[in-house]
Amino acid sequence: AIIGNVQQASVIFLALNPGFKCTDIDDQKVKGFKDHIQLSLCQDPKATFYFLDEKFQNTNGYKWWAPRLSSLTSEFRPDLLAKKIACVQYFPYHSTKYLRRRNHLPSQGYSFDLVKRAVKDVKNKKIIVIMRSIQLWHDAPCELSKHPEKVLTLRNPRCAYVSEGNTKLGDLEKIKKALRR
Repeated sequence: AIIGNVQQASVIFLALNPGFKCTDIDDQKVKGFKDHIQLSLCQDPKATFYFLDEKFQNTNGYKWWAPRLSSLTSEFRPDLLAKKIACVQYFPYHSTKYLRRRNHLPSQGYSFDLVKRAVKDVKNKKIIVIMRSIQLWHDAPCELSKHPEKVLTLRNPRCAYVSEGNTKLGDLEKIKKALRR
């Protein structure tokens, strides 16, 4: 899954895969929800990080992301932040538990290509934050290791909170600096 516009984002979060709860099916019924998913998948210029939109506050995605990004939403207006961040999932399909595969699926190539283009973008100084599965992301064909100055990791990849306590010294400020550009 892709959330937001990777090409326009200043900060791109890399995660493992979207989880699954039975109530995710109900989320699809929320007015405008499917439209935002489509905009993100197509990387439409109007795509935003829709899980910061209060009209989706009852969705599982909003409930998951809101506390993890609270150190950013306390400083930046959610509607502005939604235009400056994006997330790419390593395995883009919902599941209750991630099962490692030997080979990448063809659909993962699209996600990897978006990340690779973002990493190689020298004009826009994007920050890439690996939230989970650091080694999987470094092994993916995204060229992350060729641009270590752009890639940050969380201290505890099992705890995907973007906070002072879960980022390395100075990294949260790097993220905020990128968001101010």
